[in-house]
Order: sequence, then C-alpha cells, then structure tokens
Amino acid sequence: MNQLLEQLRAKDPETYAKYDSLELATYKQYDDYGHTEEYIYADDLIEAARAAWLQAVLQEAISSRGWASTLTYNPPDGPEAPHWSAHIWPDEHCQMSHKADSPAEALLAAYVEAMSK
Repeated sequence: MNQLLEQLRAKDPETYAKYDSLELATYKQYDDYGHTEEYIYADDLIEAARAAWLQAVLQEAISSRGWASTLTYNPPDGPEAPHWSAHIWPDEHCQMSHKADSPAEALLAAYVEAMSK
C-alpha cells in the first residue's frame, strides 16, 4: 500500500496532505501528580484508524469530483478468495476497478488509477 500512497501523493497532493495530516501515536497516561499510571500501546488500533481515515479522505475526494463509486465486500465464492472491490467512474464511459484485501487499499488503487486518466 506504500507504493499506492506515493502515487497518491504525486497525483493528488491535496488529498494526500489531508490523509497525512492525521497524527496517531501511542501515549502515556498521567495521574494528578505527573506520574505515569499506565502505558497504552494500541498499534493495532492505530493501523485500523489510519486505514479508516484514508478511506474517508478518499471517499470525500471522489464525491467532491462528482465521480460515481462503489465499494463492496465479496465473500469467498468457489476458488476465489474473499476480497474488497472498488469501482470509480471518472466519467460515464470509464470505470476503474480494483480488488484488494482491505477496503482502503481497493479504493486507493482505483482512485490513483482514476487520477491517472
């Protein structure tokens, strides 16, 4: 997904900047005397929040351009593994479609391709 994010940065710096501006980090919690009560490590939450934020930023960018789009989850069907599919129509005769393991990655791949047209 890093390669796709680099392409997003090159093709749509404004949308990339909005995604990149969110700062997520682990933190320490202090009591009233400034002593550490608990160290909270939420690496799994951080990655999930980043993916959700990326998806939200991309959906906003797509709608602001007036493009039609769909994002669907496809459960396992025969030999095909479960996956997410994103479809974007920058115009009525042009469809960008991508499959990925996550909704954010599928949407990012379709968006980057749509910005290339």
